[in-house]
Amino acid sequence: MSESTRFAEAVALVMSASGPVEKSASEKAHRLTTAAIVLTCSEDEDQSIAAVIVEPIHLELTPMDREDVRARFGDKAAEVLEEVDALMSVPMTPSGRPSPAYKRTVESATEGAIVVAGAHAMTAARAVTARARTDGDNAWDVFQGGRSFAAWYFKTLAEGLGGSLRELGYTDLALELNGSV
Repeated sequence: MSESTRFAEAVALVMSASGPVEKSASEKAHRLTTAAIVLTCSEDEDQSIAAVIVEPIHLELTPMDREDVRARFGDKAAEVLEEVDALMSVPMTPSGRPSPAYKRTVESATEGAIVVAGAHAMTAARAVTARARTDGDNAWDVFQGGRSFAAWYFKTLAEGLGGSLRELGYTDLALELNGSV
């Protein structure tokens, strides 16, 4: 990773994000853990930036929008962020299976986006499970469909991303992701 202040700026952004789910230090730790996993896998600063800011941007916990991300962190970080956001947005069909369009999104995703999305899915599943131990069933309220939707969502991510992670040589990450859901 090159010497740059961009990653430090992304971390500062996460630490200042606020919102209902930001009350716990564990939420911020989950984002930092995601970035640490990505750094371990790829040593890529742009991927690590996307890993640390994907959720605060997606959940609008920061006033930054995608163009702000592009201006502040660069084109590559913004592109990885956009791709990860698409990978994390799983449309459900009436059958309860992911749509063919989602499968194509996973199949065409770049290696960096797969790694970031896999790490994010793993740490998010762990974070909500940990929150459930302290908050009980209220922890699942962050998902519109509650616990059953969360279970479906994380299982779908593990299935979709896990295969790609294994194909790309990130077997340990794939196993960790599957073990977290």
